[in-house]
Amino acid sequence: MPDEIAFLRTILEQPDDDAPRLVFADWLEEHGETARAEFIRVQVELFRLPKNSPRRLELSARERELLDRHQRGWIAALGDWVREWDFARGLLEYVRVQAVDFIRHGHLLFEKAAVRKVRLNEATRFLADVAESPVLHHLRWLDLSYNGITADRLSPLLESHSLASLEYLDIGMNRLGQEGLAALAASKRLDKLQALRLHRIGLRDSGTVHLLSTNWQSLRELDLENNNLGATGISALVDAPFAPNLRRLILRANRIAGAGVRALVTPARLIHLTFLDLSLNQIDDDGAVAIANSATLSALEELNLSANLIGRRGARALAASRRLADLRRLNLSGNRLSREEIKELKHRFGERVQCSMAPQMV
Repeated sequence: MPDEIAFLRTILEQPDDDAPRLVFADWLEEHGETARAEFIRVQVELFRLPKNSPRRLELSARERELLDRHQRGWIAALGDWVREWDFARGLLEYVRVQAVDFIRHGHLLFEKAAVRKVRLNEATRFLADVAESPVLHHLRWLDLSYNGITADRLSPLLESHSLASLEYLDIGMNRLGQEGLAALAASKRLDKLQALRLHRIGLRDSGTVHLLSTNWQSLRELDLENNNLGATGISALVDAPFAPNLRRLILRANRIAGAGVRALVTPARLIHLTFLDLSLNQIDDDGAVAIANSATLSALEELNLSANLIGRRGARALAASRRLADLRRLNLSGNRLSREEIKELKHRFGERVQCSMAPQMV
């Protein structure tokens, strides 16, 4: 219907404003689509409510009831090529589709819905065509993970002007290596990028040196899980222009050990981090002490140090740290902790700490 398309275009142009959605709900109700109208109102109210509101339970139950009864009918107009989907604030917002179907039918996602988030499967051979799609510019969130993409395949997409509005990009679990990161860093289309996932792309050691040439001033979240960066790679990351702006950093499984921790916390660059994942990194007591004494990490609210080599000295330093006063969650599971260290940690952090005794001490 022409009027519905007009409403959806307005919503796409003002994605963070609830008012057009609620006006659309009124219009739907006037035209007999009462369930769809109610669903928009329910999800908008849920989005606005505080997490501890007693009304959330009732609204969540009604949300699930409406979805169970109507969601397949609501997405039927798109066709059976949509493999996975999710709604947000009353409207279809996320889909997972084959890249070839996005190229052929992508316009429907914006004529019959208000999709902003897309995950593409089997995209490797079609990235150049995706880059030329006339509807790519509508996206704020693009997931290309698990596609076997190489650097040469990625480059045409990174030159597309349609990426200028992108806020989230996931290209993890691809075969990009240093060349792929170099192409990413050289792109002039990612100025609005806020979150970037580069987990397991084969960087290794000094692979992050290309980050030194980036200008991602909007970047707040970076995932570099499982790239074997070591201390050298961490040093290059900390020196990157965007490092002081980061709020969330995932460095799980990167062999950073004590030297990498010192490279991470010694320069006062990551002062705004609120979330840091350092699990599976061979961090010992010296690394834990460096974290406990670092003013750089004093803004942290969540810290994951699970599956490392931290024992008595490191645990006690963390328990006594004045720098970690704002922590809401500390994960030390899978370290070398005795009952005594766990008791000290629980005394300091209470339910905010998650830890367990080493197997040989049980």
